[in-house]
Amino acid sequence: MQRIHSLFRKTITSLLVVYLTVSNFSLVANATEGNQELAIAADVAAQTAVAPDSSKKARTAEQPAPTETAVAIVEIQDYSLASGSIGAGESVEIEVHLHNLSNTTRAAGVMMTISSSSGKAFPSFGQDNQIYVGSISAGGTATAIIPITISSSFSGEYVDLTCRIDYESNNKATQNTATMILPAASGADMIVQSVGLSSKAIVNSNTLLSINYANRSKRNIEDAALVIEGNVTSDSSRIKLGSAYAEKSYMKDYHITFTEVGRQDINIYLTYTNSNGETITSGLGSYSVDVSEQSESEAMSNHVSSTVIWIGRLIAVLAGIVALIAVMIYIRRR
Repeated sequence: MQRIHSLFRKTITSLLVVYLTVSNFSLVANATEGNQELAIAADVAAQTAVAPDSSKKARTAEQPAPTETAVAIVEIQDYSLASGSIGAGESVEIEVHLHNLSNTTRAAGVMMTISSSSGKAFPSFGQDNQIYVGSISAGGTATAIIPITISSSFSGEYVDLTCRIDYESNNKATQNTATMILPAASGADMIVQSVGLSSKAIVNSNTLLSINYANRSKRNIEDAALVIEGNVTSDSSRIKLGSAYAEKSYMKDYHITFTEVGRQDINIYLTYTNSNGETITSGLGSYSVDVSEQSESEAMSNHVSSTVIWIGRLIAVLAGIVALIAVMIYIRRR
C-alpha cells in the first residue's frame, strides 16, 4: 500500500509540473505576440514627421528615428515663424527643417514648392514659390527659409501652407507633401498650432496623430474634439481632446486606424463651443497616407503565435483535468 501511495504522489507531482510548465509557455507566447504588435507600432511611429508649432522655438510631439530603407524619405521635421504668428498684409519668414528618414539612401535635387488652398498666402515680392534645397545625405537634415506674404484681406484663425517636396532617390523621381498651419495673432478661442500624421501606415493598426493646440480664451472649453473624414474606424472619426483650460497650451498624441489599403486622403477638423455658445468648426488640412497591408512574414508570425497560444492553453487544461482525476483517485483509495 505504501508503494501505491508513493506512486500516486509521484504521478500527481509530475502532472502538476507539466501543468505549470505549459501555463508558463502559454504566458510567454502571449508576451511574444504583444512584443510583435509593439514592434509594428514602433516601426510605423518611426516614420512619423510631426509638423511643430509656430512658436519662436519649434517643438515636435514625436521625433522620427532613422529607418533602414533603400528609398529616401524626405519629410518636414519641424518649422517655426520668427514672429510667432501671422497677420493680414504681413511678410514673414518660415524656417523649415527637412529630414531624410533613410539612413542608407541619399536624396538628391530636393525642391520645395509651396501653395495655399485658401489663397491667403503667397511668395513675397521678388520670390518664387519654389525653393531649391539640394541634396540631403542619408539620415541627414537641411534647412530652408520660405518668405511669404499674407493677403491683406486675410481674416481668421490660421493660414494653411502646403509644401510639396520633390527629389530623386536611386535615380527615381519621388514626391512627398506636408501641410503647415500658420496661426493668426488673433481669432477664435482655440487655435491649433501644429498637426502631425505619419505618411505611412498599416491597415487596422494604430497610426500616430500628434496635435499642438491652445485655448486662448479666459474660460475652459470642455467639448473640443477632432473630426476625421476618411476611411477610418468609427472610434477614429471623432477624437475627444478633453478639457482645454483657459489660456493653456497642450501637446498630445492620439491614434487613428485606417480600414482600407492604398493612398488614403483624410480631412481633419477641430470642433468646440466658443464663449458665445456657438459651435465652431475649423479645418486643419487634408492629409494623404500610404496604407499597406501587414507583410506576409508578420501575418504568418501572428498566425503561428496565435496557434501556439491555443495549443498551449489546451494542453494546460488537459493536464489540469488529468491532475484532478489523479487526486480524486488517490483520495478515494486512501
